[in-house]
Amino acid sequence: MKYLVTGKPVIACLNASEDVASWESSQDQVMACAEFDVPMFFFGVDRELGAPNIWRGSDEPGLATWRGWVYRVREFQQSAGMVSAAKPFASAGFSPRRPVEVAGDLNGEVTYAETFDSVRFVDDSTIEGFLGLRWSGEDATLSVPPTAPEPAALTYHLFSLLPLSGVAVTADPESPVELSTDGLTFRPGASTPADWHGRNVWVRLSVRPGATLREWSLKGRVVPPAERAVVLQPVRGQCHYEDGFSAPRYLQLAEVDHPDRLIPTRGGVSIRGTAGVANRVEIRQRFTCDKPLEGLRVELSSRAWERDLNAHNELLVSLDGSTPIASETTRGKAAANGRYDGTLTVDLTADPRAQGVREFWVHMAMVSASGVQTNPSNTLQNLQVWAIVQGGG
Repeated sequence: MKYLVTGKPVIACLNASEDVASWESSQDQVMACAEFDVPMFFFGVDRELGAPNIWRGSDEPGLATWRGWVYRVREFQQSAGMVSAAKPFASAGFSPRRPVEVAGDLNGEVTYAETFDSVRFVDDSTIEGFLGLRWSGEDATLSVPPTAPEPAALTYHLFSLLPLSGVAVTADPESPVELSTDGLTFRPGASTPADWHGRNVWVRLSVRPGATLREWSLKGRVVPPAERAVVLQPVRGQCHYEDGFSAPRYLQLAEVDHPDRLIPTRGGVSIRGTAGVANRVEIRQRFTCDKPLEGLRVELSSRAWERDLNAHNELLVSLDGSTPIASETTRGKAAANGRYDGTLTVDLTADPRAQGVREFWVHMAMVSASGVQTNPSNTLQNLQVWAIVQGGG
């Protein structure tokens, strides 16, 4: 879809060879090409010599399976009238997407901005009328040609773990804005009622034929929590928390040393080497529950350039916010390329100190000790916490 929205011609090369990709993957691509009316051709060779003629004539069952599949796909295309009809399915005009998390900065201010300098909008919005959209990377614009039969609409679902308020949207005058706070009823306008508080908001932008959308943005505030903590809510006696760092929720929910040194990105938070000193940033996340817990396990996926940038990450768990009872580090665990890219695990399921607790802290530290200014050297990518209610709840 990210190629198609440019309006440039696309021809898909689909695998039809053993040991290259799965059959399921190739079949899914066939159906996607049929849906969007994208021409396709097949990569079919044997695995020893890479020869198409062997692929075509071999009696070997593995090759024959792929070859037969290609012929059946061809028959499907012809029998469905796709060659003569040559137009996309109706479903090609609709592209649903998952919601996008937003979070407040240190002052509680929330900002989401789209400048259309990339095709991120394909990932972030549910699109209706996709086939009529045209994106220009050179001009950073999204438009609908004047000859298009219908307008297009982009609907963004933005959510926050903390309640939002004072939401206001700014967009190009050519693109009418509608807002919804329940996902069902949309009303014209670019701001929520003054007394509204909620964790979900939907923004719909319409692009009429001949109109161009250049940018839009949302601003608001999060309601600060009474205390910096994640409150675990057991479901059937099980507690689970995950932070994929798609938004900097930790700035409001956790305690952060030197937050100005953090580099938040979509799906991660990083630090870099600092000239003359070692750079260390720790995020301390407190967890509470109104029931006693056991079976505590914490996992942290991260990356660190140890060999080249003298960087490592640490995962620690404490019961008082200061004294760790267990810890893990990436130090000494880098791969042959000098980079650590994996998951640290602190498992306290059998530790008596972590039985019956109602609060605990997870400490995530990034250390970049090169002493020189560098590109990002450490990145936290995903945090997961599991616990169960003691005695089954």
